[in-house]
Amino acid sequence: MSKRMEMKCHYCGGQLKGGKTEYNSPMGIIIRGVPALICTSCGKAYITGQVAEILDKIEDFVDEKLKEATAIVQTET
Repeated sequence: MSKRMEMKCHYCGGQLKGGKTEYNSPMGIIIRGVPALICTSCGKAYITGQVAEILDKIEDFVDEKLKEATAIVQTET
């Protein structure tokens, strides 16, 4: 029988528990309700690799749509 490994916070050693966080992307996009592991002691949020990949796809999508919108505005002026 294998025990589930308890994950600890890298900063304070506190216990991590599933929850939600807010992600502020380098593009200035704010995404609320992002699934994460949250430290019960210091509040530090950790996102998994899978969630990070999804956030990257969201940023790519938004970047592409902003380029399209910019092109439309430039052709209209």
